[in-house]
Amino acid sequence: MITPVAFSADGDGLACVDGPEVLVYDGRGRPAFKQHLHDLLVGVAWLGDQLLTIDDRGGLRRWRRADGALLEERATQTSARGMAVHPQGSIAILSLSSVAMISGDAEPTHLDIARAAAAGFGPDAASLGVGDESGTFWALEVASGAAWGQLALEHPVRGVAWSPALTCWIVAAGPALHRVSGDGTQIQGSLQHPGDIRAMALSTDGTIAAALGPGGTVTAFDLERGAPVGALTSPRTMEALAFGPQLQLAISFDDGDASLIDLVSGQQIRTEPHPGRGRNQWRIDNRVDGASLRGAQATRQAGGQPIARYVPPPTDSGSGWLGGCLGVATLLAVLTLTCAGLLTAIYVLRSSGLWELIPFR
Repeated sequence: MITPVAFSADGDGLACVDGPEVLVYDGRGRPAFKQHLHDLLVGVAWLGDQLLTIDDRGGLRRWRRADGALLEERATQTSARGMAVHPQGSIAILSLSSVAMISGDAEPTHLDIARAAAAGFGPDAASLGVGDESGTFWALEVASGAAWGQLALEHPVRGVAWSPALTCWIVAAGPALHRVSGDGTQIQGSLQHPGDIRAMALSTDGTIAAALGPGGTVTAFDLERGAPVGALTSPRTMEALAFGPQLQLAISFDDGDASLIDLVSGQQIRTEPHPGRGRNQWRIDNRVDGASLRGAQATRQAGGQPIARYVPPPTDSGSGWLGGCLGVATLLAVLTLTCAGLLTAIYVLRSSGLWELIPFR
């Protein structure tokens, strides 16, 4: 099972898991707080100023982000294996027997889907996408539990997320990322991945997907263009992925370590060890085409319009500067001739004796 990781929407909170322990860092990779529990943690998620954790016995806990204080502890009576959280507070807990839905203080309701392996909320908390170990994907209405549609994808589902930009589900199954219609009835397109996908993360705008494959490789895909834009590799085994703001990607390792990578600028930040833990060494080779991502971002921000327009120079630009020079030269010539004329006249008047007859001299 993939060890979970969570990266807050504001980029200032990172939560990693190491067995029964959750280790939290700020956006610069500095230790914030940690909590050691009795059971194996299988899910973490940020919800505003709270961190949510779920263990394999269904223990759901809320921690205060500022200092790590425990705010609430709740037994969900499930053998949990994962969790999805909507920004409005709805929670889906995956188990071998069903998907438990929690909203507020109400008792959990259960969706009859066994061996659920991945889930994600749709454009609102009323819709949920779920994939199981057999390769079946469902698009569900949460209130009734009814499925709008389902698809057989032939491989275990390892990631489900909703893309706001493409208005469809992105489903990772086997060696492919599938674009699935909102009602879960059609595959709109697929992108092939080099090897079976172990985990997937989707950027907040739903345009970039990161897929973790075997051998310590993360491949980044531009979903709008339908093409890969590069890969990240490391000799150390990568565990899980999560996007934060913009195109900042968190990659977690064992021992609760992680790296934060800006896919556009290429900047990397590593986590520093919590007190009592050793400092591990690792590197990530970044071969993602940041320039391509930057250009795609600029095009989206421009609404598909040209980012810059060519403005031709005025048609009379050449004659304009030339005419200005000629005008100055003409003025200087006139002043020179005028002065020369005055000096010549004075010389003639003095030579002829007429200069003495001028009363105002």
